[in-house]
Amino acid sequence: MAQILTSYSDAEFKEILSEQVKEVFNDVIKNNKSSFQKPESPTAERYKTREETRRYFNVSLTTLYYWEKAGILIPDRIGRRVLYSEKAIQESVQKQKGDLI
Repeated sequence: MAQILTSYSDAEFKEILSEQVKEVFNDVIKNNKSSFQKPESPTAERYKTREETRRYFNVSLTTLYYWEKAGILIPDRIGRRVLYSEKAIQESVQKQKGDLI
């Protein structure tokens, strides 16, 4: 490693460098905040995790599993993740309401 000749000790130099890097990153984040966020498309599908869906219906994860097997609420799988689209959730609610009438 190259040696830098300064009047600061190693600890002081690291502290100063750390503060400078933090300031630069904070400035970049403040000035370009919108560029870090992916703009949400109005046609983008929104998904809920199994846990969010479970809480929405106030049921157990086992119940969600049985609903999937019965064809009541079909999830989308992305890799190993099981996700429920908000559209599918609303459609299943509407279908169940229709079956009750």
